[in-house]
Amino acid sequence: MKWDIRVLAYSVMCGVLMGLIYEVFRILRVTLFPSSAKLQKFRAKQLPRTSEAAAIVLRGENQGRFSASEMLTAVCDVIFGIISGACTAVLVFHTNNGEIRWFALTGCALGFSAYMLTFGKLAVGLYLKTKSIVLKIVKKVLAILLSPIIIPLKAIAKRLKKRIIKKKAKRTLLNTLKEMNKKDERDTSEDHNGEG
Repeated sequence: MKWDIRVLAYSVMCGVLMGLIYEVFRILRVTLFPSSAKLQKFRAKQLPRTSEAAAIVLRGENQGRFSASEMLTAVCDVIFGIISGACTAVLVFHTNNGEIRWFALTGCALGFSAYMLTFGKLAVGLYLKTKSIVLKIVKKVLAILLSPIIIPLKAIAKRLKKRIIKKKAKRTLLNTLKEMNKKDERDTSEDHNGEG
């Protein structure tokens, strides 16, 4: 009995972990595609459902054309399914030596549901309110981390741009001189033809 309670506790923690992982994917979708109508009308009260992209495929609509947000949703759902399946498999093999018990799976579902109905609501609401601040911080950190790469690349690009402009200017000047020479030759030949 004591071991069963421990397995139940581990499975609830596994469910909470799956809720956190799902939250990461949900925040990723909200961040990358804020203009999507589905994401704007996002309701944290609902538990996750079959993705919109998968439903469209099942109905045979859209004839293979998906928006980027639908594709991201489908990819995130597949990755989440693989990760949550792996977490459940590790839980079952670690705690029950591979024997699947109903309370372990129920514990995962309870942990996931408890997370989504409590902290999941708070996390998404907080993220949506602080998204612009978080994005600014991430941009600044990335700018600092990537500056050793970006600064030399900008200098190289600037030099290349100057060389390209010089080459274009030379070509333009040479073409102009050639045209002027051709015009002078035509004028000279017309003068000689007119005199003769």
